[in-house]
Amino acid sequence: MIGNALADLNARLSILENQAASQAAPVPRQTAGVVVNASHRPLKLGGRSSSQPPDSASQVRLNGYRLNTIFNDQAWIDHDGRTYLVQPGDQIGELRIMRIDARARRVLTSNGTIN
Repeated sequence: MIGNALADLNARLSILENQAASQAAPVPRQTAGVVVNASHRPLKLGGRSSSQPPDSASQVRLNGYRLNTIFNDQAWIDHDGRTYLVQPGDQIGELRIMRIDARARRVLTSNGTIN
């Protein structure tokens, strides 16, 4: 069931990308500093974790991190000139991604909030 849903999602994404490419002005390709593997899935920088961040950590806004783009359970985060594609359980250095809240446009981490 998940495989079928993923295949459907990939097909839809391909259609949208083709439509966008035909309508958009050319943009210079810039991939330096983007951490994505060849399959365009999130680069796993850490294992999964179901634990939630401590309440005090979730109230702290992390400086130096910027939310670029956010989807349900997936976000693009900019930090130190690099862009990370993350989902809950991933890790950027000492920072573990705990939850992604697309409605509130924030990423809750083990050390605070990125928004």
